[in-house]
Amino acid sequence: MHVLDQVNKQFAPRLLGIRVGDQVSFPNSDNIRHNVYSFSPAKKFELPLYRGIPCAPITFDEAGKVVLGCNIHDRMSAPIYVVDTDLLATTDNGTHTFTALSPGEYDIAVFQLRQSAADDGLRRPLTVTADGNQLATISSALQAEKRPKAPHYRRRNANSTSCVMARPSFRRRIIALLVVALGFVQILTLAAVLMATHRNVQREIKENLRVAESVFERLFDARFRQLIGSVQVLAADFGFKQAVATADADTIVSVLDNHGARANAEMPATAPASFGSSL
Repeated sequence: MHVLDQVNKQFAPRLLGIRVGDQVSFPNSDNIRHNVYSFSPAKKFELPLYRGIPCAPITFDEAGKVVLGCNIHDRMSAPIYVVDTDLLATTDNGTHTFTALSPGEYDIAVFQLRQSAADDGLRRPLTVTADGNQLATISSALQAEKRPKAPHYRRRNANSTSCVMARPSFRRRIIALLVVALGFVQILTLAAVLMATHRNVQREIKENLRVAESVFERLFDARFRQLIGSVQVLAADFGFKQAVATADADTIVSVLDNHGARANAEMPATAPASFGSSL
């Protein structure tokens, strides 16, 4: 019997290969409850909210890909590949040797979490002869993992700046005086422009504030309707109702976190039924 555990809101292992007719147990090692299900045609089932080890394992009696999920944790997902052959192996380094193969025609299938192949795996035919070993190599295109770029720093040369001290001349004094006078004229011009446009700026500010207020009210109303809809979805969630009915605080908090992430809420919380009437 195979074991597919649930640890830190993830399935472990992330991928499982089994044979037709094999059984899989789904223990829950987290301190919160999970609801394991599958809508895949090869095997449809549901394990309601539970902790520990469920009553009985699940038997997979049809070949195909079975995608698992959790009803209250959207990011929990894992595939189970059910095959109708005894030649099955799981490897960590990408290589495996099958011994004592009978001569004949075979079809090799490779399954990998990050491959871009179809649900039935990356396949290749193989002819096994009776006169020696047979080597098969399969290359699979994997989706690259995103890695943060290393920061780039530019080093500054400490000797790139030099200073020369010289005695100021009469010409430089005149230039400096003209620069100061020009700056003073510019300041006066700027002050005159500011005073002339002050009233226009005030009118524009008032108009912008009015438009901003109208936009804010519309956004606030749309966000309020979105949160109301999310609360209604949460209230109708079977897993959440069961967690509330059994007073399972840890699972309730986990469900609220999950629904809060769906609605992009900053602080999901529960309140008594009399809370709304008192507002």
